[in-house]
Amino acid sequence: MGASAAPRVNSIRQCKPLLGTYVEIHLTADLDDDALLDLSLAAFDEIERIQKLMSFHDPESELTRINQSAHLGAIEISTDLWNVLYFAQKLHHASGGFFDPAIAPELVRRGLLPDHGGAPARTAGWECVRLIEGAIHFTAPLKIDLGGIAKGYAVDRALAIIGDAVDATVNAGGDLAMTRWQGRDVEIRTPESNGRETITVPMENRALATSAAYFLQDQQVIFDPHDRLPLAGKRSVSVFAHSCMVADALTKVALLMSEPAEVVKNFDAAGFIMSLEGALKRLYKSAIRWPASPSKFLGTTELGCSRSSL
Repeated sequence: MGASAAPRVNSIRQCKPLLGTYVEIHLTADLDDDALLDLSLAAFDEIERIQKLMSFHDPESELTRINQSAHLGAIEISTDLWNVLYFAQKLHHASGGFFDPAIAPELVRRGLLPDHGGAPARTAGWECVRLIEGAIHFTAPLKIDLGGIAKGYAVDRALAIIGDAVDATVNAGGDLAMTRWQGRDVEIRTPESNGRETITVPMENRALATSAAYFLQDQQVIFDPHDRLPLAGKRSVSVFAHSCMVADALTKVALLMSEPAEVVKNFDAAGFIMSLEGALKRLYKSAIRWPASPSKFLGTTELGCSRSSL
């Protein structure tokens, strides 16, 4: 008998504008080009499906429908939207209200989100949200925005479509997840450098998310839900977690809270805060190899296929 052929490792990298950024999918497996392309297209289709469900900007999205009608009575919602809202509610309570999708009316008022009509009650907030199994009801007119969590969920869903048999990375503008993350390094740009300088850190878990306001220049979209004022200061937060949805949402909490470590710990996550100059401060249980200084930016990093990535 002849020796069996060695496995043929093949790779594909695809990039597509979705979720308000560029989404990159990198696949490596013992599969031919057509099979890898089919997997990447299926993953992009799944991301687009989640976007159509949870986009605040889309007047036809499921989220827009509940924002317009949930105060009139309970509305049945998709499993995906219910799962995201359930976790949002859990994190809202765990963070003392610092994670609050009901900040949406303030963003509409400032012109940062579109106005699809309907005036929320002046005193309405997340306490007006009632989640019933498979349905939602607002006890007063309300608007919620899932911009701080839906992108991470879309990354999770894309990776689930691809499956663990493939070495896969799905990266949506700095919110990323990998099937084989152990031993991998990623680069995160420093807040002041505009992408020219990065710090290299090891992956601590399956997913990583980074949030900041520096890349938006004059448009600040992270608001403190307690005083409804924009976040002050230039810094970024990166969180590692088992789920990109969890990591994505926790970055907002860590940016807003003065002492976020306990919340991060409670969700089995780890991470760090990066100062304007690139200095790192641990959040919880991070085994980061602290670099001596930022490394120079040399083309596209592993955190995205465009400079719009965090």
